[in-house]
Amino acid sequence: MPPVGLLSISGYLRENGIKTNILDLTIQSKLKHSNLESFLIKKIKDFNFPQWVGISVCTPVAYNAYKIAEIIKSNFPEIKIVLGGPHITVLGRRIFDECPNADFLITGEGEYTLCELIKNNDLCPDNLIEKNPVPNIIKIPAKEIEISKLPMPAYDLLEFEKYVPPPASLNSKRPAIGIITSRGCPYKCTFCARITGHKLRFKTIDQIIDEIKYLKEKFQIKQFHFYDDTITCNKNFIKTLCNRFIDENLNLHWSCFARVDTVDEEILGLMKKAGCFVIMYGAESLDEKILLDVKKGITVEQIQKALILTRKAGIESRISLIIGTPTETRESLEKTGKKLLKLDTDFFQVFIAVPMPGSQFYIEAKNEGRVINENWADYNLSKVLYKHKIFTEKELFAIQRKLYLKFYLRPKIIFNTIKSINSWNAIKNALRGLKGFVKIVSS
Repeated sequence: MPPVGLLSISGYLRENGIKTNILDLTIQSKLKHSNLESFLIKKIKDFNFPQWVGISVCTPVAYNAYKIAEIIKSNFPEIKIVLGGPHITVLGRRIFDECPNADFLITGEGEYTLCELIKNNDLCPDNLIEKNPVPNIIKIPAKEIEISKLPMPAYDLLEFEKYVPPPASLNSKRPAIGIITSRGCPYKCTFCARITGHKLRFKTIDQIIDEIKYLKEKFQIKQFHFYDDTITCNKNFIKTLCNRFIDENLNLHWSCFARVDTVDEEILGLMKKAGCFVIMYGAESLDEKILLDVKKGITVEQIQKALILTRKAGIESRISLIIGTPTETRESLEKTGKKLLKLDTDFFQVFIAVPMPGSQFYIEAKNEGRVINENWADYNLSKVLYKHKIFTEKELFAIQRKLYLKFYLRPKIIFNTIKSINSWNAIKNALRGLKGFVKIVSS
């Protein structure tokens, strides 16, 4: 999916008179590591030798980001390199030890801080970290981003034809894009770092409508995915938004994330009428004690009820589970496995718990000496990185495979999937899903 955060930063910088370009290496399918340097040199020249390069860093790709910084700094030492993103936010100054080629780090949201940095080095918000602090630098308090005052993300900088989003369901359409209508999460799940803070902040309804209309008209976008942590958290907001979708006759096809304790029959019916076709619920566990331990703030009964109501509304549902959290037991996993098969959901996915930097899970695991390694390339959900008191890595992967096989190889699921295939696009999505399923269960 397109880099929504970078698009927002680019839009804000341009509004403040700073020319920007975006280079998304995730869509450069023909780019090999061996010719990365020549590729980057060419792009720097194509972009007319920018004075600044900002690199967004997520934990699993941190070393790739560091390599990019190294190549740029060695070939263009005059360019100032700024790192930001989730990985930078949670680790702060430590990043300079990992990436000596960085000149500045920005923690938290980057729009205001990066703009101030570029415009005036002597007036910088306090979420800016410098490699060599200037003694007389003036620090001003970091402002909380008022996303309702941000301009539209710089979508025109994208090469839309190169993006192939993962199918949200067999009925997914292309081209598709992810958008964000809010920032912040008021909940306290132990496995989450809450990068954008606890306070929930929304764009205005008019902003969202204008953004969607622009994307539909300019780029013929046929499907939207709302990447908000939970778009249904504020009931007045989701009701007003859905009613505007309907009143404006936008004929949308969209999906979203939601919490099971934030939906009801009225909201789900309105979402369906407004074009919602699939909802992903983060269930995390089907054992009450585990849900309490990870501070999820929901119950198994709420999970079951939300899925029934979602089906009744005519919306497809997905649930996401996490196994191997610190207090997980064989009994809790057995409960989750049994209850999973009774849930009225169309799809499910299960991840092995990873102590992501910045989360309560990571901090406690680190203090207990249970973080297996901090090789950030391993933090991509493909390895076990928490030394569990009960389960071995081999056992957790075996349980993950078993859950997938037991859920998806049931006649009911196979029949419903086949019944849902009603177009060539659905066939392609089914084949992509099957390929991913085989890869997981055979690894």
